[in-house]
Amino acid sequence: MIDSRLPESYRLVECDARYAEDALAMLRSILTELAASGREEYYYMSETDDEFRSYYSDPNFITLGVVRQDRLVACGTASFRREEAELFAPRLPERVPVEHVGYIEYIQVVKSERGKGIQPALFHALESALAQRGARYFTGLVSPYNSASRGNFTKGGYREVGSIVMPNGFERLLMAKKASNENDF
Repeated sequence: MIDSRLPESYRLVECDARYAEDALAMLRSILTELAASGREEYYYMSETDDEFRSYYSDPNFITLGVVRQDRLVACGTASFRREEAELFAPRLPERVPVEHVGYIEYIQVVKSERGKGIQPALFHALESALAQRGARYFTGLVSPYNSASRGNFTKGGYREVGSIVMPNGFERLLMAKKASNENDF
């Protein structure tokens, strides 16, 4: 898969089970980085390792990655998980059936590859895949303290539509974007 938004030496791939361990290692590295910098509230892993690995084999998840020199340098997952859609839909600016609420689960980029335009390209690819499957709104959660992630959502056309307290007690901002070329709700 080629995405013209990516730098020339990178390619977009559909991730399957063979990428799961690389993605999990990438996530663990990012979590360690956040813990060392005192920014643990930015992200926490709510699922077990096996649940995380299931994203790479479950057809209900859209999991894409970015590869450079046959090495996974970024990955992201999106879904139409009903439990999230039921929580998010009432906070959207208009009524949308829960089956049309797409959720950007996560996007992660290895530290050495940040700032190269990979994250926005992966964001766009996940949104395109959600739209092809019927999403009318894209949603995502971000820590109110994570200005970089919040900025990425905002640059991508998302707006804050509410907040949610997670089971671990951390607050998350619900970001949403209409799945069309319109930037406003």
